[in-house]
Order: sequence, then structure tokens, then C-alpha cells
Amino acid sequence: MSPQTQQIGPLSDPVISVIVDWAIETAVGFLFYGVNIVISFTVIYLLTTTSTRMTRGQLGLLFLTIFMLLVSTSFVSLNTAFMFVQIPLLAINPPDIISSVARIGIVVIYIQRLNFVACDGIAVWRAWILYPRNLVAKIVLILCMIGSLAFSEPSVSVSTLIA
Repeated sequence: MSPQTQQIGPLSDPVISVIVDWAIETAVGFLFYGVNIVISFTVIYLLTTTSTRMTRGQLGLLFLTIFMLLVSTSFVSLNTAFMFVQIPLLAINPPDIISSVARIGIVVIYIQRLNFVACDGIAVWRAWILYPRNLVAKIVLILCMIGSLAFSEPSVSVSTLIA
């Protein structure tokens, strides 16, 4: 063994339980992602095959569905990568990859917020369509969207990633 390679020590029992929890969280995340794929492809299929000429609303919904599918795909893959990159840090002799973990974690936080805001945006858009002339409903929807932008809480804080 060359002196340049770094030995990573074995994992302890509490660390193994953390990894099992990560595996369960990842499995549930991929389960919901699979449901999201089925629903998204169904919506895309129905929007593209129901009529020969798409309205602006149908075209907007098609692009929003594709956008949300791409955001969900990037969130699931980056969240999985974030978990895999953290595993060596739990070893007895961890490597120095803190900056990589922090960068991936920050991107996961922003992708998660983007997905959250996009989902809320679609819900607000549908309610806006239902009440086109109701000023009170529009004000409430705008306030809800501002609240979604301002108060979305990430599952991992940036300060814990950097520390």
C-alpha cells in the first residue's frame, strides 16, 4: 500500500444505524419519486394526445410538468449523492471532503425550495383560474405565494453544513 492512500477506519454501530436510516429515507424518497414519474408522464401523455392544437394553458401546464419532473429528478439524485458523500465522514479516520459535502448540501437545499415553490405556484395558478374576477381570492393567493417564498424551511440548514 502506498503512503498516499488514506485508510478509512471501520464504522461503529451507531453509524450503521444512521446509514440504515438514510437507506430507508432514500427508499421512501425514490418510492414517491416513482409515483411522481407515473403521474407526470400521464399528464404529459394526456396533454400531448388529447387535441391537435394546444391552448396556452395546456402548453404552460406541459412545461410546468416537465420542469417539476426535472427538479424532482435533480433533488432525488442530489439528495442520494449527499448521503453517499457523507458516509466516509462517519468513519473513525474520515477523509477531508467537508467542502464537497457543504456544496452538495447547499444545492440540495435550493433545489428543495425550488420544488416547493413550483408546487405551490401550480396550486395558486389553478385557484387563480377558478376565481378570475375575485379580488379577495387573488390577494389571498398572492399572500400565500409570498409566504411560501419567505417561510419555506429546508430540512438541512446551511450553517450545519459549513460548521
